[in-house]
Amino acid sequence: MKTVAGLLFASTLCVFTDRVALAASAFPPAGAWIVEKTNGPTDDDSMGAPGIALLLSATELTVVKDGQVRRDYACQSSPLSEGNWTLTCNHELLILLPKAKGRLQLRTGGVATTLRPATSPENERLQNVVADSRSAAPIICGRAERCCREALPLLGGKCGVDELPLQRIPNECSKVLTAYLDLLKQAGKATPPSCASGR
Repeated sequence: MKTVAGLLFASTLCVFTDRVALAASAFPPAGAWIVEKTNGPTDDDSMGAPGIALLLSATELTVVKDGQVRRDYACQSSPLSEGNWTLTCNHELLILLPKAKGRLQLRTGGVATTLRPATSPENERLQNVVADSRSAAPIICGRAERCCREALPLLGGKCGVDELPLQRIPNECSKVLTAYLDLLKQAGKATPPSCASGR
C-alpha cells in the first residue's frame, strides 16, 4: 500500500515535470542546466560555482548543489533580440544567451557562466531533488516558524520577518532551527516543544 507521503511526493514530481515541459515551449532556455565553466570570481553557493545545477523556467529559478535546493526564486522573464532572454529573480537580473553546441551563457553581476544541458539521468535526479524539497518544505519550515514564535520571547526577542528563514526551503529552514536551538542552549533555556519535534 502506498503511503500518504509517497503519494504526495509522486504527485509533486508529476506536477513539476509537467510544468517544465509546458514552460519549455514558451521559454526556450527552460530546463535543467549544469555549470560547465565560469569567467569571473565565484563563491561556493553562487550560480557560477562548480557543482551547481540550475533549473530554469519563465517564472522560476531553482539552484541545486550537493543534492539540496539552495535557492528557489520566483522570476519574471522577458525576451531580447536573437533568441536571448532575461530573468529577474529576487531583484537580480540574469541575461541568458544561447551558444554553440547547445550551451547557454548566463551573465549576472559581471560574471559569465557557460551552462551545458543536463543529461537525462541528471535531469531526473534534479527533478526528484526539487520535488522532494517542495514536499518537505511545509513540514520543516512550519516547524521553524513555530519555533521562532516560541523561542525568541524566551530570549528576550520577538519573532518577525527578519528572524524567519530567507526562503521557504528545507536547507534554509534547517539552518534557522539549528540557530534557535544553539541560542537556547547558550542561554540555558528549555527547548520549546515546537523546536524539538516535528509537531
